[in-house]
Amino acid sequence: MQFVHEDDVAAVFVAAVTGTLPGTYNVTGSGTIDQRQFCRAFGKARLALPDGVARVLGTLLWRLRVPGIEFSPEWLSVLRHSCIADNRRLVSQHGLAPRYTTAETLASYLAAWEAT
Repeated sequence: MQFVHEDDVAAVFVAAVTGTLPGTYNVTGSGTIDQRQFCRAFGKARLALPDGVARVLGTLLWRLRVPGIEFSPEWLSVLRHSCIADNRRLVSQHGLAPRYTTAETLASYLAAWEAT
């Protein structure tokens, strides 16, 4: 998985609207994390299930509002089939390297989430 920090998105947005960033670019955080790291960050166990079983079980648990099931079953496909983007063109052509890694972005999100 790959995450991008809102400050990094804002920096690219400012460059785009001020006219210093023509074109289309991938805006990503540096690095990736795997499912085990993601689950560990949320304090959740990782359970390997076949797609069909995971979809049915996830939908059932979500509809029953089971405590601890805090995301809709649609997110299962994101967890299973993440898209990893390449930001090298943005960095090499415009020097807009992300200030935050994927892991730092997730940690920042978790800190904000736990504070609510």
